[in-house]
Amino acid sequence: MKLDKLSSKTYDREILEVISKLFDKKSPIEILEILYFLRKDKRFLLAKARVEAGENIFNALAAERLITDELYDYLISASSNRKLSEFTRAYLTSMKETRRIVSDLIKQMASPLLALAVHYIVLYVAIYKLVKGIDMDEKWFRALPGYFRFLDYIADNPQIFMIYVVTTLGIAFIVFLLRKRLIPSYSFYEKMKLYLYLYYSVKSGKKVEEALANFKTSFDNQKFVSLLESGEELSTAMIESMKIKPKILEQVLIRSAFEGKESEIEKNVEDLYTQLLDLTRNSIAKTGMVLNIFFMLVVAGLILFVYLGINLPIAQAARVVAQ
Repeated sequence: MKLDKLSSKTYDREILEVISKLFDKKSPIEILEILYFLRKDKRFLLAKARVEAGENIFNALAAERLITDELYDYLISASSNRKLSEFTRAYLTSMKETRRIVSDLIKQMASPLLALAVHYIVLYVAIYKLVKGIDMDEKWFRALPGYFRFLDYIADNPQIFMIYVVTTLGIAFIVFLLRKRLIPSYSFYEKMKLYLYLYYSVKSGKKVEEALANFKTSFDNQKFVSLLESGEELSTAMIESMKIKPKILEQVLIRSAFEGKESEIEKNVEDLYTQLLDLTRNSIAKTGMVLNIFFMLVVAGLILFVYLGINLPIAQAARVVAQ
């Protein structure tokens, strides 16, 4: 099992870091020896043997499955267009930015999960410790608000609480599955994958049309090719082919990126990526703030209800029953 895991592991980040620093200073064989020293994966030695036999270093790395197919495609394009050092710097920088965004999205889910767990605990304590802890009779019920009969019924039938837990978890799971449509920050992140792919492709020397014609995630590449063939502008074809439709501001940025001279496209796409990266970060920050405030209010409201709606009435009723 351990060998299987090792043979399927890729080292995109490590390989890029070494290539970005040493590709112009060391031979491909020396680079592979350094990578083997760093990661102790024998596949680097197999790749070295391939290079010694005359194979290109990137072909050798791909053949031994040491890099992903996507990165291999970028590296081949970048090396053939003499843009390797520029591409590796851009790729490593954007990898850090992407990891930060993913980390922020994970943190964003913390407050809903914590609120969900706390609200289960609060309800359980209120029903099965406070309500069930009292042997209620008609005298008690007359001294308590009417909803205590329902709470007492739930306390005597724990399966109702379990049904509630399963139902709410099911709803939460459905929201999680539909998060790309329901939560703005997730839809922004999905669109960022397209902009990031376009950024990488242009940095590696590919043309925008070629790059988009091969992209499939959240993008209808067949529709894109069809629109281009029918005479649509590049920006219109891209916007119409996106499965998650861009906001008005995004559409303006996309259109402006593809206007002007062919020589300016790379710089424009880089600006487009940077601007949309900022939009994604802002969306994550705003969504996170809204979620935090909403679920804090939910938990605070529930705790307040337990105190004012359950604990306090029980204390008052206890004095009435004792008389």
